[in-house]
Amino acid sequence: MKLRTGVTLLLTVIIFYLLFSRVDFYSVVNVFAGSNLIFIVLALSTLAPVFWIKSKRWQMLLEAMNHKVSFKDSFYATMMAMPLLAVTPSKMGDLVKAYYHRKTVPVSESVGAVITEKLFDLMVLLLFCLLWVYFVGQVYLIAVLGVGIIMVLGLIIAYKFDFKIDLLNRLLKSLKVLMKDKINFAKVFLITLVFWTVLSFQFIFVFAALGIEVPYLIIVGGIAVSILVGMIPVTLAGMGTRDSAIIFIFLNYADPSHLLGVGLLFSFLRYWLPALIGLPYFRKINVDLDILKKIKDKGKV
Repeated sequence: MKLRTGVTLLLTVIIFYLLFSRVDFYSVVNVFAGSNLIFIVLALSTLAPVFWIKSKRWQMLLEAMNHKVSFKDSFYATMMAMPLLAVTPSKMGDLVKAYYHRKTVPVSESVGAVITEKLFDLMVLLLFCLLWVYFVGQVYLIAVLGVGIIMVLGLIIAYKFDFKIDLLNRLLKSLKVLMKDKINFAKVFLITLVFWTVLSFQFIFVFAALGIEVPYLIIVGGIAVSILVGMIPVTLAGMGTRDSAIIFIFLNYADPSHLLGVGLLFSFLRYWLPALIGLPYFRKINVDLDILKKIKDKGKV
């Protein structure tokens, strides 16, 4: 685990070194110095609804499996994950939510709910990607459709087949339940759509704050592509890979300094600031782990 974290950190540093070897650091600082504070405040205002929507969706996923969870507990679990999301690749920090509910929900089922959560994110992001494909041309359509087809086939296999390995069936329980319950499936899909729409507005405000004029639908589609690139588990919270994708996608609309500023500001709003807000909630995990350690130590005496 430590080796993987070290490699991830090293790759993140290398990518940023390469980025700043081509983009002057002080030019990025100047971009931030000239930013519009009103739009930054508007971008910050999206954090509260994002936290609420993520917490509500998590509650819905667990309740679909007949695990009654209060919104408060769902909110606590969601906020606990925020610090880890900023320092782990491909949003693996969300797995801490399974630890939080371990006393009331089997860990295998809550881990499966995390996987289901990511699949719904992927579905909506692929839809948004089609907007970008529409505006830039059909050359990327094969890639988007390819990922979509693979995902659909995976969903069908997960839904239709019962596996001999019981653990695997429990991991897929959340997905199987939603595939059979069309109403809950539609609800989770709809709230996921709202979630990414709110995040799209966050991006729109970030572009406006840095004085970059891009049509709204192109922002929505292009950012979806960059987020998918950032989901490749090679850097911390997708940093570096996502920033590189943003520069590549929007290079016709702004210079690399402004676009790197977009990537950095997004990372701050999407990961680092929520991580700071989530730290007080994350401390509860440390307290619980200390208690478990003391109980274990006493058992040895």
